[in-house]
Amino acid sequence: MRQSANASRAISLLIVTTAMLGFAAMSAVAKDKELPPTPFIVRAHTARRLSEHVWEIPDRNRPGVPNVAIVVGTRARLIVDSGMGPKSGEIVTREAQMLSKNTEFYLATTDFRPEHITGAMALPPNTKWLIPAAQKVDIVESTETYMNNFMSRSADLTEALKDVKLRDPDIIFDRNVRIDLGGGVTVHVIWYGPARTNGDVVIFVEPDRVLHSVNILGSKSYPGMPDHAPNVANWLDIMDKLEALHPLIVLPNHAMFVTPH
Repeated sequence: MRQSANASRAISLLIVTTAMLGFAAMSAVAKDKELPPTPFIVRAHTARRLSEHVWEIPDRNRPGVPNVAIVVGTRARLIVDSGMGPKSGEIVTREAQMLSKNTEFYLATTDFRPEHITGAMALPPNTKWLIPAAQKVDIVESTETYMNNFMSRSADLTEALKDVKLRDPDIIFDRNVRIDLGGGVTVHVIWYGPARTNGDVVIFVEPDRVLHSVNILGSKSYPGMPDHAPNVANWLDIMDKLEALHPLIVLPNHAMFVTPH
């Protein structure tokens, strides 16, 4: 790996102070400990507010569960990642519907893996799913293989992925797309090129300055990179681009959100 200012910035962004958002978040954690979660399924009734327009359904450090984000405007909602399988998709839909009466839905998925896209089949039929062309290639080439691999590991994974039918994306873009959710809430879904996977995207929410950094950035971790896909040089270059966004909150795919200092 080459040494550069990029690498220093990557390290400084990865080593950050973890923060909780007040008593409500601590109460949610305490409540979550009362009942054992269903393996690999997004946990219901745990959504917490990160900023004025952004909520998170946290992964609770559970394998196979992503941090789902829900961005709410006056016209529409954007869901970031659907969770694994139809049960997760149903839970995410209900959580989003409790936050707003909007009838318009968008979905952005951070990469091709089953825990990020296979819940899409359970989202409302009018949901507009948008992905970069590179992620579409990843889905065609790899998602089914990953699903079969997951289901071979345990009965719980088999149950989570049972009856999955991959949904077709509605919008395929090249580099980035801007979504106006109404009320001054704008979301940028950006593909900076291959990084951890070929089709990683990041999501930046204005005016909240919340960055969903997928697995490009992590909290107290580094991004695992499959042998056949990663581009470490571009991953380092992306650090400069993310830093230029000046995010107030960074939400990774897994583990807790962080506040850069």
